[in-house]
Amino acid sequence: MSASHVAVPLGLLHMKKLQRWFGHLRLDPMRHKRHVLTVPPLVQSDLEYWGTPRVLTMGVPLGRATSHVSVFTDASLLGWGGTCLSQAVEGRWDHTPSLHINCLELATVLKVVKHFAPVLKGRHVMVCSDSTTAVAYINRQGSVRSVQLLEIARELLLWAHQNLLSIRAVHVPAKQNCTADLMSRGGPQKKHPWRRGLLCAFPPVPLIPRLLAHMQDKRLRVLLIAPERTSAAWFPTMVQLLAGEPWQLPWQGDALSQLDGVIQQFPVIGQRLWAWPLNRNDWRA
Repeated sequence: MSASHVAVPLGLLHMKKLQRWFGHLRLDPMRHKRHVLTVPPLVQSDLEYWGTPRVLTMGVPLGRATSHVSVFTDASLLGWGGTCLSQAVEGRWDHTPSLHINCLELATVLKVVKHFAPVLKGRHVMVCSDSTTAVAYINRQGSVRSVQLLEIARELLLWAHQNLLSIRAVHVPAKQNCTADLMSRGGPQKKHPWRRGLLCAFPPVPLIPRLLAHMQDKRLRVLLIAPERTSAAWFPTMVQLLAGEPWQLPWQGDALSQLDGVIQQFPVIGQRLWAWPLNRNDWRA
């Protein structure tokens, strides 16, 4: 199995329970080579999987995906959140979590990819998480250390196998995963008062709908820096709030920096940015 798992779909995943079982038996390959074992029901399904001719002849694609959809996820003891293609989702745990934070991080990945299933179905997906454990359990198809993590990884990978072309994960520092982190803590909070007068805002694109709703609720004037995404659900609302002609900002590749330039990789905006003068009270610039 170890020699051929790379050619068997989810071969590693269907080895993990077997590995845990063998590990607990503490058998010596020389002294116990004639030892007769009774296979427990816990690992029976995985043995049957490896004994299915259709599985063994199915094969796996060669090479790496040339394009993928990025999904950012993050979890806290309060809740979970994620973003994908400029859309955001958040939720709270049904009760006070008794699981370890690593389990919550991996469970969050499952919740987020299922939420975005309509746009992810049939595509290669790259999960971006600041949890090294979640990344490892996805890329290595589970592990033998934690039963709880293995069960969550199993559910995630089986779902992905049925709905996605592939799923991989990459670790991103927490400071580069701030939007998903914000969503996992309940989203933008309204406890901080906003000053009156003309405000300037350059929010992450997934947070623009919340900004528009807040400025309407508080009757604010805002100079919004955002791309011209006419297909976005929030774009018509923004146009209705226009209080003057928007103008396009000059293009400059290094206009944005991360950590005051410590990270020598400039954020990719994707589209030219515009300045949109908005006013809930029909203000004119």
